[in-house]
Amino acid sequence: MPNLCMNCMQPMEELGAGIAPVCPHCGWDNSTKQPAYALPYNTLLQGRYAVGRVLSVNGEGCTYVALDRESRSLAKIREFYPQSIAGRGEDRVSVWAQPEHNALYAEYMAEFQDSARRVARLRELAPIVSVYDIFEENHTAYCVEEWTNSISLRQYIERSGGKVDWTTARQLFMPLLTALSSMSSAGVHHLAVSPETIRVLPDGKIHLGDFCCESVRRKGTALKPDLHSGCAALEQYTGDMKCGESTDVYGFAASLLFALTGVLPKNALLRKKDARLLISSQVLKPIPPHVVSALASALQVMPGERTATFERLRAELSAAPTVTASIETREIRKRLPATYQDIPEDKGLPPVFWMVGSCIITLVVILIAVLMMRNCGCGGAFGLDPAVSSSEPASSVVSVSQPESSEVSDEASSDSGIVIQVPALYNEDYEEWMAKTEDGTLNFSIRLSEQQYHDTVPEGAIISQSPEAGAEIGAGSTVTVIVSRGPRMRALPYVANLKLAEASEALSEAGFNAVKEDVYSDTVPYGYIVDYKYYSAGDECEADTDVVILLSKGPDRNNSGLGEP
Repeated sequence: MPNLCMNCMQPMEELGAGIAPVCPHCGWDNSTKQPAYALPYNTLLQGRYAVGRVLSVNGEGCTYVALDRESRSLAKIREFYPQSIAGRGEDRVSVWAQPEHNALYAEYMAEFQDSARRVARLRELAPIVSVYDIFEENHTAYCVEEWTNSISLRQYIERSGGKVDWTTARQLFMPLLTALSSMSSAGVHHLAVSPETIRVLPDGKIHLGDFCCESVRRKGTALKPDLHSGCAALEQYTGDMKCGESTDVYGFAASLLFALTGVLPKNALLRKKDARLLISSQVLKPIPPHVVSALASALQVMPGERTATFERLRAELSAAPTVTASIETREIRKRLPATYQDIPEDKGLPPVFWMVGSCIITLVVILIAVLMMRNCGCGGAFGLDPAVSSSEPASSVVSVSQPESSEVSDEASSDSGIVIQVPALYNEDYEEWMAKTEDGTLNFSIRLSEQQYHDTVPEGAIISQSPEAGAEIGAGSTVTVIVSRGPRMRALPYVANLKLAEASEALSEAGFNAVKEDVYSDTVPYGYIVDYKYYSAGDECEADTDVVILLSKGPDRNNSGLGEP
C-alpha cells in the first residue's frame, strides 16, 4: 500500500530524511501522532478499509476517516469503543469490556448495531447520511458511512455574515424537515440535530450525520453523554422522560433559530425554571410572523407543551392554518377514548364555504400579527406566542440578539410629548424593575440586550444601561440593559451523601451540569453520592462545566468477601 496522507488518504511521495511529511493535497502534517486511545494509522479493517486520523470521539466511540481500498473512495468509520466501560488490548486494536461491565458492554454494542441498521434503511432519504457496511471485528463493532465534502451549519452561517434570511433558510431546512418526518415515522430519532451535526454541501444542500445510539444522547446511562447545549431538549438531561420525535423537533427548531439569528437558545436545564425567551424587534422584523410563532411553539421546554411532530411544524412554518387545524384535529382525536375515535368529521357545509372562510381567517391572522409586531416590538417567547410573557427574568432569559447600545424606541413618545429622566439601574435587580414595567409603575419599558458573566455584580442584577442614568427620553421609550450571569468561576457545592436528584439539583443551581459515574463504595449506601471524581467541594470551576459525580453502587461483593462461596 502506498504511503497515504492520514487526513485526505491520497498517496504521498516519499520524502528525504529531515523533510516534513506535509501532504501536497491538503497540507496535513503526516508526522502528527494519532491519539493513544484511537486505532493506529493504516489499521486494516475487514481487509478493506485503511484507517486514517481520528475525526471525533464521544461516549460511544471513535470516528475515523478511512480509504475503501476496493472502491478507492473515502469513507467515514465509526468504531464502538465506550471508554467509560471498556479499554484497548495490548495490540492497541482490540476492544475489551471492563470485567464488571461485560453484560453492559454487550447491551450497548447491540444498541450501536441496531441503530446503524435502522439508519442504513433510510438510504433513500437524500439529506440523511448513508450507511454502507456494518460488521464486527476486534471484539467490537464498526459502521461505515459515506464521506461528504461539507462544512458544518455553524461554519456556513459564520461565512454568511452571522445569519441568513428566511428565504435562504427555508431552502436549506425544509428538505431536512421532510426527511426527519419520514425518519421519525420509521422509528428512528437523531437526538442531536444541531449546527454541528447539520452539514452544508458544496451545492448548498443540507446533510445530517453524526448518528449515535440513544444512550449517548441522554444523561443517566453508563456512557458519557454527548449533548449539544442549546439544541438538546430537557428530556435528554433527565432519566425519567422519554426522548422521541419532539426531541428532534426541538433540536431542529434551535438550529433554524440559529440560522435566522446567529444565536442558540440557552441550555434547556437553565430554561427549566423559566422557559421564556426574548428577541429584539430589530431581529424579528425580517422574519415572517408565522415563522416566529412556529419556532416559539417548537422551542417550548416541556415536551408536553412543545410541537410534537415534524408534520405539524412543517404546516406552521408554511403558514397554512387550515392544514394546521386538520393536524390538530387528528391529534385530538388520537387522544380520545376508542369509543369516540370513529365519530365522523363535520361535513355539513360545502367546500367553497371552508375555502373562502380559511382565506379570510388567514388574512386576519397575518394582519393581527403584523400589528402586534409593530406595536409591541416583541412579546411572549419571540413576539407572537401568547403563552409566554415579554418580560424576562435574568436567570433564564436567552438573548438572541445584541442590539446597538444606543437603540431607543420612541414610538410611544411621539404623541405624548412627555419627557422623563432615566433612573440609575446599575446593580439593581432586573426582575424587580421588569415587574414595575408590567404593573404600570414606570412610564418607560426595559429590554434585555444580553447576559454576561461578571465577578462583582451579582447574578440577575443590571451591569449597564443605555441611555445612561440622567439622560432625558420620551415617555414610553425603551431602556436597553445588560444583566449579570454572576461570576464565571464558581465554587462546587457539597454533594457527598446526597441522593442523585439532590446532587444534580445542587449543581444545576450553582450553574454546573452533573454527569453521573457509578462506583463501588464500602462506606456510602447504594444510590447516594460518594463525592466528585476530579474535584472537591469548594473547588472553583467555570460555569456550565460538566462535573462528574460518583454514585455509589454499594460494596463490591465480588471482592469484599460478601459473595456466595
